[in-house]
Amino acid sequence: MTKNKFRIGLLLVLLAGLLIYFGIAATVGSDETQSDSAGHNYMYVANYTDDTITRFIRDPLKGTLSSPVSYKAAAGGTPWAITADASGSFVYVTSTLTSTLQVFQIGQGGKLTSIQVIDSKDAIIHQPAYIKLDQSTQYILVPVFGVVNGNYYASVYKIESGGMLSQVSTAFAGKNPHSVITEPSEHFAFACDWNGESISQYKFDVTTGALTPNGFVNVKGNGPRVSLFDKSSHFGYVVDERSNNVEVYSLNMSTGTLTWIQTVTSRGGPTDWRAADLKFGPGEKFLYVSSRNDNKVYYWQVDSTTGLLSNMNSIATGVYPQGLEIDPAGKFLYTANMTDGTVSAFKINDGGSLTPVGTYLSGTGKNSGADFTVIVQTKN
Repeated sequence: MTKNKFRIGLLLVLLAGLLIYFGIAATVGSDETQSDSAGHNYMYVANYTDDTITRFIRDPLKGTLSSPVSYKAAAGGTPWAITADASGSFVYVTSTLTSTLQVFQIGQGGKLTSIQVIDSKDAIIHQPAYIKLDQSTQYILVPVFGVVNGNYYASVYKIESGGMLSQVSTAFAGKNPHSVITEPSEHFAFACDWNGESISQYKFDVTTGALTPNGFVNVKGNGPRVSLFDKSSHFGYVVDERSNNVEVYSLNMSTGTLTWIQTVTSRGGPTDWRAADLKFGPGEKFLYVSSRNDNKVYYWQVDSTTGLLSNMNSIATGVYPQGLEIDPAGKFLYTANMTDGTVSAFKINDGGSLTPVGTYLSGTGKNSGADFTVIVQTKN
């Protein structure tokens, strides 16, 4: 009897151990699955040459991309820049070749359905080069890179119910504006005038979306392309495409005007570079810039007090990295590589350095023209 009790007790202990083990394992697996699925993380890549937009499923824990599906862009294709609304319900895409702005609704599984195409019949639009969601998430800002009736413009579209866009404001810009953004306080907006060698300054009315010209500042470099402001709106950073610089400006919050304070470049000098896009890392401690001619991402440490950049480093990417994206959690960085049609993924380490995670084909791959990316977290 005693032996039987001992054996039964031993079996019960072993059974309890197995249940605990498998219960823990199941819980861990379940948590990982929930983190992946509850976020509904997708990455969309605009493929310029392919005339497609590729949707990847993104693992927010590992930074990996999988299950690519490509959707044809309407109105002649050639998608260039891409962004999404704050709810993760709509994607907005520009086409420089067809001079259109296209709206897609995000459906189940990240499927894209075209719901609106804006062209010159609907708005002042010509060769829209870039696209940006404003800080209030009510508006889309788009530059009119090509000339219209002898002028260049910065333009603002309001996101209406159902994700549709309506142009609510335009204002004169310098020659070939490449991008338009608002600074975080939403009092001011700025356009990088690519061939004007200047930055057009505006007062911004967040209630109406109206832009009011507020003068301009001449840049120190050549070909200002894209700008970015820190969360305090104290400092602005500008990529100069042709002179291969990053310029740092201080922002006067009373007047909305910029003052130059620093210019940095890569070790290789102007012939090696060709800067394209820039983003802050987590906590705005580092600034990352894609560099197309030498296939790298450069990054600098940011002094939060002075705004100055220092301690440059770099890492290799795919061929001709154009757009640069950092995930909402600040854990991973991605580049869209135009010539080899890939997306490069990197883990952002505590010290700002980057560790390769993987490389993923976008569209048909080589020569697909992978251009810009956006990460979307949907609710469906």
